[in-house]
Amino acid sequence: MFLFQGFDLITRIVGWDVKWFYLEQRFEREGRPIATAYARALVRGAEGSIPTDRIIAVLGFRISSPELPEEVRRMGE
Repeated sequence: MFLFQGFDLITRIVGWDVKWFYLEQRFEREGRPIATAYARALVRGAEGSIPTDRIIAVLGFRISSPELPEEVRRMGE
């Protein structure tokens, strides 16, 4: 790996709970994974945090969160 070498960053939502969306960020070069990171994010408005079910409803979806990957479940430990 060389300094300033290019890569692709693929981000996807892997699940959510009442407050947080959990994201997977995969760094790839030439179609091969070189690193994976997990993060959590919330949406805030003037009144504070907006529950994930409200965000999902506003987007027009009627879905439940898939089971969170083991790596994500361990984030709070």
